[in-house]
Amino acid sequence: MSMNDPLGDLLARIRNAQMRNKSKVYSPNSRLRESVLEVLKAEGYIRGYAVVEREGRSEIEIELKYFEGEPVIRELERISKPGRRVYTSAITIPTIFGASFPRKTPTFSKTFYPTHRLAPHPRCHRIRRQIL
Repeated sequence: MSMNDPLGDLLARIRNAQMRNKSKVYSPNSRLRESVLEVLKAEGYIRGYAVVEREGRSEIEIELKYFEGEPVIRELERISKPGRRVYTSAITIPTIFGASFPRKTPTFSKTFYPTHRLAPHPRCHRIRRQIL
């Protein structure tokens, strides 16, 4: 089975395991996943991870972290997805509780969408007025 979004799959597995208060969760192994887990471990969001052989395949065993019975990761959301890419500069990424991970990127309103496509048309002003 091919997987289009391995990072989204990893995040969904972690989110689902924490909702069930699991101590460990398994995910297929890849260098991308290991890199993301290394950052999560360095920031203190997971206890650790290890590459193990399970059922003839290489998988990553992720040890989840809890504090006083509550998951350390309160919210886990994927902003930029394969079907909808969101680009932002490093300066505009907010820090949450002193961590370097963004919880949400700035949302885009209608004013950010290009309106120059309507400008060359001579009836543009009348059409926009009728829509409003």
